[in-house]
Amino acid sequence: MDQDQDGEISFTMVKFSMKASDAGLQKGIDAIRSAFAQAGIGIPIEARQIRANGTKQVLMVGSSQPEVVEAEDAGEATDLEATEIIEERAPARKVSTTRAKPKVKNYTAIEDPGFGSTNPTLKEFAAQMGPSTDPKKLLVIAYWFKHHLKQPDVTNDAIYTAFRTIGWTVPNIAQIVRELRASRDQRLIKGSNPNSSEIGLLGENAVDEMGKAE
Repeated sequence: MDQDQDGEISFTMVKFSMKASDAGLQKGIDAIRSAFAQAGIGIPIEARQIRANGTKQVLMVGSSQPEVVEAEDAGEATDLEATEIIEERAPARKVSTTRAKPKVKNYTAIEDPGFGSTNPTLKEFAAQMGPSTDPKKLLVIAYWFKHHLKQPDVTNDAIYTAFRTIGWTVPNIAQIVRELRASRDQRLIKGSNPNSSEIGLLGENAVDEMGKAE
């Protein structure tokens, strides 16, 4: 009976590197695998992974350590194994806009303005005229200052004090004064100093018409 004899097979492991596109690398590895398969030698399946810096790791035949292969261009740095590379972006900064608050004009009430020393008094005259708008109310006050208190010049502080004395809600006095002085009919004109105003001729006519309507 023939006895089995021990045999010995020897082969040399070849380590090589390839630099090609993804398709070229795949074809080269397939050719190597086919050659070893024809010789009856099994080979491990290659595992390729793309690094974020554009290099590939290829597990070569007969080796347990992957070899790093540089990609030829940025277009080759694609994920063959659907490995997702996430780029972290800093959140956009929110720009806060601060709107300037409108300045509120503060007025000073006049002490002892003499509003009750005339006939009619300021409150009585205002009740007789019955102005319906803030500009008309301001003209009534300026009219009373000129013809009853005998003070043609009226300041914004005096107008403020008059509104409070009569019991009217105080409006934006400075704005109304500017509008009346800027109007074509000049119902309110500039006083003897920059801080004062005086009722104009057409402003007086407007107040007189209020009295007639009453």
